[in-house]
Amino acid sequence: MKHLLFLLFLSLGFSSIYCQNKKLQNGIYLTIEELKIQKPSLLANLNIEKRSKSDKFYTGGSDYRLVSDIDSISKKFIRKKIYCYVEDDSIMINCRNHDRGSYFASCLTNGNFLVFYASETDAKVMSKSLGYTLLFGAIGGAIIGANESDKRYLMVLSIRTGNLRFLTKEYMKERLKDFPDVLIEFNKETNPDTESVLVKYINMLNEKIGFTKIE
Repeated sequence: MKHLLFLLFLSLGFSSIYCQNKKLQNGIYLTIEELKIQKPSLLANLNIEKRSKSDKFYTGGSDYRLVSDIDSISKKFIRKKIYCYVEDDSIMINCRNHDRGSYFASCLTNGNFLVFYASETDAKVMSKSLGYTLLFGAIGGAIIGANESDKRYLMVLSIRTGNLRFLTKEYMKERLKDFPDVLIEFNKETNPDTESVLVKYINMLNEKIGFTKIE
């Protein structure tokens, strides 16, 4: 009897450790729901390639593409079906799912709150490109458009809610209300709106939350 109780205790302990894991598991996630429960659909390995500036100029989108050596995982599947790909410290978010252009962005954090650089929304990119062409002609518009294609904005995705927001000091203060001790430290920062400080506190928030409060 004692032996069975001991085994049950170990089992519950291991389950608790798994549930409190604060980092995403490796694999291919097809939905945000899979991210919430850390159950990827596939465990295949993909190659992560950084896109060239000219490639981004002609086709727009984010900074990375995923490539598979497996025939069964097609380019179309990667482009349209994959929500997120995790390989150790590399977490690649498909910006297409958030109307932030095609291709993938590399996350700066690992946990419930994923921070990454994203481009403008597709509608804004098209509107700006048309405006530049009308104002400066085809060549002038293309030059300015090339610079626009490289612009990136720091965003944060909450896996719990699925909401994507700009990462600002206002956003950070709102999220830290549940952790007054950390909020006090954040308010002491000389430059709380700098990207390095914001990412630092998102990491602290991920350590506090983990995946134990997901609803």
